Amino acid sequence: MYEPLSEFDAGSPAPSSSPPAGQASGSWLQQTREELALRPRLVVREPVPVTVLAVQRYLGESSGYCYDVTLWDGAEQDTWLLAPELCPLVHGNLLRCGRSVTIRRCSYRYLEKRLAAGLVCVDELEPGQEQGSPGELPLRAPAGPLSGDRKHYLPLWNNEDPYGDIWRRGGPGQEPSVDVTKVCSLLKLEMTGLSKITLPPLIVRVMHKSRLRYFGKAEKKTDYPYQAYFEVADHSGMMSLVLWNSLCPEWYNTLQVGNVVLLQQYAVKKSYVCRTHPTSGNAQVKRLPSLEICLNPRDPPPKIIILSESKVKPEWNLPAVKYQFVTRSEFGDLPHNTICDVIGLVIYVGRCERLRRRAIWTLSADFRGLLYRDDTFLHTACI
Repeated sequence: MYEPLSEFDAGSPAPSSSPPAGQASGSWLQQTREELALRPRLVVREPVPVTVLAVQRYLGESSGYCYDVTLWDGAEQDTWLLAPELCPLVHGNLLRCGRSVTIRRCSYRYLEKRLAAGLVCVDELEPGQEQGSPGELPLRAPAGPLSGDRKHYLPLWNNEDPYGDIWRRGGPGQEPSVDVTKVCSLLKLEMTGLSKITLPPLIVRVMHKSRLRYFGKAEKKTDYPYQAYFEVADHSGMMSLVLWNSLCPEWYNTLQVGNVVLLQQYAVKKSYVCRTHPTSGNAQVKRLPSLEICLNPRDPPPKIIILSESKVKPEWNLPAVKYQFVTRSEFGDLPHNTICDVIGLVIYVGRCERLRRRAIWTLSADFRGLLYRDDTFLHTACI
């Protein structure tokens, strides 16, 4: 049973600079957490405004989504759970990063599944004014959600985008010597794949990469409920490849269109008949629609090796990617001097200007700007 609500006289806010060594931090968040260890439910009599550094979302254990809020009081930062009754503040964008909030009531919750662990829950707060970013303050958010058994956070406004450090792109691994005599073609795999227990290695090129699909549900306990489709091809044809569950955080950002991949210890199954297949980077490659390659974290655990272009031999006859379409949100991850294709809707064209070319002292016309939109951002381009 919780103790009756008690009042807590919160002190004045601490200065933004760190306290000298050996002195108390003066953190309002720390004082409140310590007071909650004695009184599990508190009504704050003289609240202090704190700044929201992060709002992180994850799937709850019963229904709906939960939110963890990272707060900063000028001296320390801490992450607290947001009560379900306050979730509409996030939905309406009233509770967001860079905004000050005043906490009126909070409580301490013990986690039965974790030994000697608990969390602070914000039960009542008032949104304040916009404070902006607190400079170069590093965010010390928890590695995973505070409550429940979930292993990762979701993006704040959708479920399909990679979010968090678990989705970092991996570096190149050790490349073994490839015995081409044991490699099987996709066409031969389609004819004999379902009848074999041990499947031979494959060397394929990634031709298309789909968006992530999140299929998490509150009643299911899958740690990483993700699925991602890739289209891979060799000289005999093109087949779908599916990443499942925890392999998506490990490989989704690592596998890119154009990569040559060596696959071992994979599984195959019949393809879903009604699935709409995307247009790949080379429309001349024959599609093999009856089977798809499945990569699961276990049964069996797959071996995925990305081969560098220097290891790719011409006699493998791997198809080239003729078109590599990217969105504006992907530009920052592309290597320097990468050649790519962009599709967008032109919504504005800048006026024609006359520029003086000093070398030959003539006047010429030139378009100075172009504004276009794709499925992620509004962009400007020079012509």
